[in-house]
Amino acid sequence: MEDQGLTQLPEIIQQVAGLSMSQSGNQGSDSTPIYSRGFTVENYQVDGVGHLNSNYAAIFQSNDMVLYDRVEVVRGATGLMNGIGTPSATINLIRKKPTSEFQGYVKAETGSWDRSRVEADVSSALNKAGTLRGRGVIAWQDNDSYIDRLAENKKIVSGIIEADLSPNTLLTTGLSWQQHRARGHSRGGLPLFNSDGTRTNWQRSDSAAATWAYSERENLAAFAALEYRFANDWKLKGTYSYDRSKFDEQLGYAAGGNPDKATGAGVSLYAGRWSGPPTQHSLDVYASGPFTLFERKHDLVFGATVARTKQDAESYHLWYVLPVSNIYTWNGASPSQPDTSPKGDFNYTEKTNSAYVTARFKPLDPLSLIVGARTTSWEDETYNRSYATGVSSNVKREWSNQVTPYAGLVFDLSPQWSVYASYTDIFKPQSSRDASGNYLDPLLGKAYELGSKAELLNGRLNFAGAIYQIEQDNLAVAIPGVLAPDGSQAYRPANGTKTRGFELEIGGELARNWQASAAFARNLSQDAGGNLLNTNVPQNTLKLFSSYRMPWVGNGLTVGGGVRWQSRTWSDFTSMSGSPRVTQEAYSLVDLMARYEITQQLSAAFNAYNVFDKTYQTSSSAAYYGEPRNFRLNLTYRF
Repeated sequence: MEDQGLTQLPEIIQQVAGLSMSQSGNQGSDSTPIYSRGFTVENYQVDGVGHLNSNYAAIFQSNDMVLYDRVEVVRGATGLMNGIGTPSATINLIRKKPTSEFQGYVKAETGSWDRSRVEADVSSALNKAGTLRGRGVIAWQDNDSYIDRLAENKKIVSGIIEADLSPNTLLTTGLSWQQHRARGHSRGGLPLFNSDGTRTNWQRSDSAAATWAYSERENLAAFAALEYRFANDWKLKGTYSYDRSKFDEQLGYAAGGNPDKATGAGVSLYAGRWSGPPTQHSLDVYASGPFTLFERKHDLVFGATVARTKQDAESYHLWYVLPVSNIYTWNGASPSQPDTSPKGDFNYTEKTNSAYVTARFKPLDPLSLIVGARTTSWEDETYNRSYATGVSSNVKREWSNQVTPYAGLVFDLSPQWSVYASYTDIFKPQSSRDASGNYLDPLLGKAYELGSKAELLNGRLNFAGAIYQIEQDNLAVAIPGVLAPDGSQAYRPANGTKTRGFELEIGGELARNWQASAAFARNLSQDAGGNLLNTNVPQNTLKLFSSYRMPWVGNGLTVGGGVRWQSRTWSDFTSMSGSPRVTQEAYSLVDLMARYEITQQLSAAFNAYNVFDKTYQTSSSAAYYGEPRNFRLNLTYRF
């Protein structure tokens, strides 16, 4: 993260093995899904505690990385961890924790498109004994964009305290606040086709956003965790989390219709608004430790999680369809902002209750048998009422005592190499809707995986390889160019689907001062008839990065670079005459970095992204382009 200058969650995703984004609008909108193994990532955790709000999972993309020490990604079906979820991945954000020693840094950064960013992070013991420790983080960012009219501002504050209540008891509590504001924010790209059926040809800077379109998000998170370690190596931990994510988004983007090449007429602007304060309360309690059976030592984990999310909000008109007189001369100012006053009530609740147990048996020294299960009860309820007519609707969905089993084998071939096999079920209630606006039935399936892991070069280099097969029913497949009545992407359910793929990853220290990582992932999804699915997601991705530190150059110079490559993607617009296909050919992006240690405490870092200025669409289903060549420069003082 530090070498590559990554500060936002979507930036992390683009560098993580096996993960990709299909971006049809500005980052953080609901049109920028994250994919793993061909499926949308919907499971997010903070310090291992899951977050709900399936109603609007995209709000998690606004997380700033200054709050977190690292990001853990578990690819594949993770039902034992979450109870519900797609077989894609779980993204776990690990908070920065206090340290006993006084340490910290301040950083100032500038970059392309008037980027300005300041960070400060301080950690220290708060008493002489070191039994009370604290850490504080603040950050501020302001930037324009390569896209016309888009500008962003971020503010972040966080504080965490750890207290050793006894030699065996640790209390951790913290509070964080984030604010993200974007002006000229667009949920989508400009039209892909002219009125005569030919492809449009936009510049990367062309914006679909109206000048009055915006996105405002604010997150307040608090938590308290109490951990007790017993003398027999057992541990008991309970965590309470509170999370409130307010959002207010005025939508206005010219993505409808098809322009006349001569006059620029024929394009429509979609306008509306949505807002809400989804609030989650969750409690997670678990115990873990060893036990003895048949004179051998094994491990056991069991626990329970209760989570509640409630959103009590007002609803607004969706959708206004307003004509743009000439898209080629459009500056985003007209048509003017329509009425955005509340039109009704909107309430959404989501609840989960789950309990789980997993055991790691060691029948032989080199063999581990892992078995477990989680039972989950889930429900959500959506209520709408019109102020004008008084007509209301209520939709409630619930599934009780859904059991997700898991089984795995791990065999140590040597102290360095191991092989494994695993199986789990898949269960996921879906928020995707069909073209009529009906929710799709829950996703059901099974996942199988075989793999190998190794620690090489005395543990300095790690290798992982896996092959997998996923079988599913009710898989949500996007219908290009078709929207549900609420304006969201429309999907169709596909049964008898099969997904196969493999992943290879290696990373660590190749030699003294030389760090490197490489990852290749291939994924192929097909329906029961053998037809390819989710073709807007790359089937193959390759990610490389390497850095080398030259301690003999001054106080130390580190240089590095990386390549991000993905195979072609395509979308067939079956709703249009002739079902035209839009293809984004395979492309590579090259990034470079350099960091010089001016003194032992002061360093300067330079990052260049897309250095060969490759032009590419971030999605084959929308006319939205990726960032051109850009730069960042920062100064960091550590103490």
